[in-house]
Amino acid sequence: MKKTFIACIFIFLFIFTSKVYASDYEVYKSYYDGDVLVSSYKTYNEALTKMKEIKSDTTCVAVLKYNNVILNANYAFVETNKWQIDHNDYEDNLNLFQDPSFGSSNGNAYTYVNGGWGVDSAFIDYNPTYRMVKLKISGFTGWARIGSVSIKPISKYFKPYLVSNITIGANIRSEANTTSEVVKTIFPGIKYTFLPSKTVNSDGYDWYYVKDGSVEGYIRDDLVQTIYVDEIGTYYYSYNTGSGSNMVREIYHRYKTKIGGYDSSSNFVIGIAPKEMSNVSNSTLYKYYSFDSNYFYTDILLMLDDYKNNTNGNAINKDNPYYSYYMYLPSHSKSGYNAETFDMIVRNAGYTSQPDSTKVYAKNCAWTSESRKGLSKLYGTGVYFIELQNTYGVNSLMAFGKAMSESGTGTSLIAMQKNNLFGIGASDKNPCTNAATYDSPRLSIMAYGTLGNSYASPSSSVYAGSHYGNKASGMNVKYASDPYWGEKAAMHAYSYDSRYGKLDYDYNTLGIKKSSEVVPILKKPGDATATNTIYYTKNYSNSTYKIENMAFIVLDKVTYNNTEYYKVQTDPALDNNQNMANTNYTFERSYGYIKTSYLNVNNSQPELTVEDKTIKQGDTVDLLKNIKAYDKEDKDITNNITYDDSKVDYYKEGVYEITYSVKDNNNFNKSVVAKIKVVKADNPIVTGNDVEIVALKKFDILSGLKIYNDEYLEKVDYIITLNDKEVSLTDMINSPGIYNVSYKAIDKFGNISNTYNRKITVIANELPVITASDITLKQNSSYDLKSYAKASDKEDGDLTSSIIFDTNLDITTPGTYKVTYKVKDKDNQEVTKTVTITVEEISYTEKDGYLHLESLTYNNNTKTLDIKGFLNVNGIVITKDMFVKYDLLLINEETKKTTIVSLDRILANEPFEALNKNKSWFTGKINLKDIEKGNYKIYVRARVNTFETKKVLKNVFFLNNIPSRFESDGRGYTLRTDYSSKEMPLELTVRDNELITNYNTSILYNMYNQYYKIEFSGFNLKIKGTSHSYKGNYSLKSNVERQIIFENINTFAKKEFDLGYITNGDYKVSLAVSDGFDKTKAWYDKTIDISSLEPGRYAIIIRTKTDNIDDYGELYDYMWSNINFTTTYDNNGKKYNAKIIRNNSIRMRLELIIEEA
Repeated sequence: MKKTFIACIFIFLFIFTSKVYASDYEVYKSYYDGDVLVSSYKTYNEALTKMKEIKSDTTCVAVLKYNNVILNANYAFVETNKWQIDHNDYEDNLNLFQDPSFGSSNGNAYTYVNGGWGVDSAFIDYNPTYRMVKLKISGFTGWARIGSVSIKPISKYFKPYLVSNITIGANIRSEANTTSEVVKTIFPGIKYTFLPSKTVNSDGYDWYYVKDGSVEGYIRDDLVQTIYVDEIGTYYYSYNTGSGSNMVREIYHRYKTKIGGYDSSSNFVIGIAPKEMSNVSNSTLYKYYSFDSNYFYTDILLMLDDYKNNTNGNAINKDNPYYSYYMYLPSHSKSGYNAETFDMIVRNAGYTSQPDSTKVYAKNCAWTSESRKGLSKLYGTGVYFIELQNTYGVNSLMAFGKAMSESGTGTSLIAMQKNNLFGIGASDKNPCTNAATYDSPRLSIMAYGTLGNSYASPSSSVYAGSHYGNKASGMNVKYASDPYWGEKAAMHAYSYDSRYGKLDYDYNTLGIKKSSEVVPILKKPGDATATNTIYYTKNYSNSTYKIENMAFIVLDKVTYNNTEYYKVQTDPALDNNQNMANTNYTFERSYGYIKTSYLNVNNSQPELTVEDKTIKQGDTVDLLKNIKAYDKEDKDITNNITYDDSKVDYYKEGVYEITYSVKDNNNFNKSVVAKIKVVKADNPIVTGNDVEIVALKKFDILSGLKIYNDEYLEKVDYIITLNDKEVSLTDMINSPGIYNVSYKAIDKFGNISNTYNRKITVIANELPVITASDITLKQNSSYDLKSYAKASDKEDGDLTSSIIFDTNLDITTPGTYKVTYKVKDKDNQEVTKTVTITVEEISYTEKDGYLHLESLTYNNNTKTLDIKGFLNVNGIVITKDMFVKYDLLLINEETKKTTIVSLDRILANEPFEALNKNKSWFTGKINLKDIEKGNYKIYVRARVNTFETKKVLKNVFFLNNIPSRFESDGRGYTLRTDYSSKEMPLELTVRDNELITNYNTSILYNMYNQYYKIEFSGFNLKIKGTSHSYKGNYSLKSNVERQIIFENINTFAKKEFDLGYITNGDYKVSLAVSDGFDKTKAWYDKTIDISSLEPGRYAIIIRTKTDNIDDYGELYDYMWSNINFTTTYDNNGKKYNAKIIRNNSIRMRLELIIEEA
């Protein structure tokens, strides 16, 4: 089996490659329906000569065959045998070579195509030596192996019909003579198919063989008219879009493909149609034939003739080659669109968000069941296309259009699974598997920038120009097997541009290299030396490649040594020295020069008319006056003119250059240098008059001068003299006298004026005067001390508004005070006057009032107790402008000493309106460190006019945010409500040491400390009772600690004894309203040895700590029991009397009094 297989291969190779053929070369006439043999020949050249002698047209084409394979034809297309089987599997691509001798190796291929994307090409020639077919497709003219293609005569594309031209009908007969049976009579207007290859001559006529359905027979040629219908599937056409002034003629490309062995076709727009197609209406389809999209033909035979002769003389636009803008726009170019436009395009396509990163939509190149409705990987990526342009110089619109196409608007399998928006790495076979994977859509976009740079680098193996292009030049050469990929990519850019404002179309002037000749791109106009050459227009990886139609963006045209050069944007990125570099693309430095003779530029450079100008130093000049610009295509573009005058010094004499520039609507620049001459300006002239001024007054030394030619005055120098002695301006102003001043003016250019002298007389300046008398005021009255004084000045007039004063006045305290008035005149001369203020005492009448406490809080930042509220005085409506004095009074319950803290009024942004619309709100901060230790009752006092009200501070509205205990700087403070008093006042306790406990209980509840039994036995005090707090847990399971504390009411020294607890109290402790906690351990029963207590008076305090509350309070007797607890005892030889009393004036508390007997 194996040997047989090898032998078969050998025989096949021998037959295919041997020059000894088994049959003759044959020449045929090829018709639509079949071929007719003309003659046979032993050699190819003999047959070729015969074939060329036979006249051919669209109905009949002479062809040359060998082994029934067409090798040559007078007019033919070439169809590739390499075509797409289906949408997921591909045959091998058709390799195309620039020289027939290269066909021995696929590595020599210049480019490649696949019939699944475009099957037709134009036949040009055949090379029998290398068995290669010459063809033209997508701009490329070159060679393909005969076994990979089929040559199809052009006659196969024109289907034949005939119609009767005899009104009474023409007869179809069974034989080719006039006597045979009539098969059918046909009439004008009805087409019938006939077979040209079966035409016979008989009875002096040509007889056509009709075969149309059931109708079959012969008909005389003089009775009918033949019609051949063009069935060519690859062509261009134009079509009007829009209306009125917005109507444009667009060019479309329709092309034939072969999918699954069957012919198919597609079409798309590639841009604005060339002007030669503009006079066609939409109602008629005119086919324009072209296989390069540069030159178009209405006659297919003329096109094929031109291709064979390597010319374009028969094209309808033979002198004006067409270059679709986006096909030939280099990728390193700028778009005018922003990120929001790109995002809007995606949104308008119906997509609302990026896919959820936590969900899997595709896996192993297959979709999952997750819904993809409204999701696109392109959603919100507009900013990354702008980043791409700014970083890599890749045109953002072109890249966006390509991403939209390649990724199906961001929804393709490759895009969704791999974040790959451009199909990077995807091959014709297994596209998804081979496609690159990216962590995010942004990284895919950035990768396209890197890929684009490789297609723009002459040193890259894929370089053929950075434009989209076709199979002759551009990215399409190596990027895709689709011969029309470049046109399709251009279509997307053009379509989006047309739809969203046409910001980019024709924005640049394009230059297309006329031939495949390798030419240098220079750093500057001149010779192509090694140091002056940036790169050559070739692929450095394969020097055999000949690249046609390379595209450049033309920026300017300049002349050097009588040779014209275009300034062009380079494909590769350049560094600061204009050398090719592996760096991000910078437009400003990536440019070079090429001779104009190498490029075809359809746009004319603007004409710029300038003139030289002469001005005086510093003069303003209209640099655009009489400067005009005209463009052949855009007409008057004077408004586009700019200029660079950075080399001009308008203040220095000399001749300078100014560069004028203008760009047409295609960004083609023209620059012209003009001269501007700056001549000397006129000298300044100084004159004026004598003046008199007052000493100490501000004086402008230039006041009263007149200076001519002063537009560019730099300074005025002056010299002041008194009695021929030079003095300063300050000395002159401060000292009366007659002065001489000499002036000289100098302008910016150093031009000096005449010397001018004048007299300045300085007269004396008098002091201001204050008028004021002694003042008498009532205590707490309103006053305006400034109203008691006036000031005037001889030179400055009334200065009363400028008076300031200083005083030690305390309007709240009767006595004698001083006020000192002070004023300065405008010359800073100051005078003062002091008068006496007498404050007379005022006696206040008591009035009732209403006190509202809004808040009382401890401020840990300021260490103050902050208070806010309002106090109304009955019978008086307090207004904003009324003088009212608010104070906080702290009255020590033992010493009765009053501490007064001044309060501030709140006149704006009150918490709410006080009663009767009084402006009676107050606020204040009590500096606690200034309060002596002790127990205080708190009042708020208001004094207005001769009335006074004083109200005790109480928590009427049971505010729960008032702190009950807090410590600051080692001192302890307690606030509590005295519920034993019907006023229920708030009281403040101040201690120099820390509190018994700083546990902060609710201000609304005091501790319940009651006794049940008290007995003395000598110095032993037996006490039984209860101690508990609201919400305190005193159950059997709780941990309870209890102490009794005796606090000296004068020294506040404390003595503490353990009190403990019992669980068998005399009754069950309960509250009127249950707090939900057991009080079993609220009871205590303890005997205390008081012999260690010093003589004195003691408040009795009980502290009880349980699991959830730590509280203390005074022992009290609200039951008004008959208290008579006394004892006498000896201690260290001394006798003491002790007793317990109830202090009815201080919270009904129990007090222990110990005295020496």
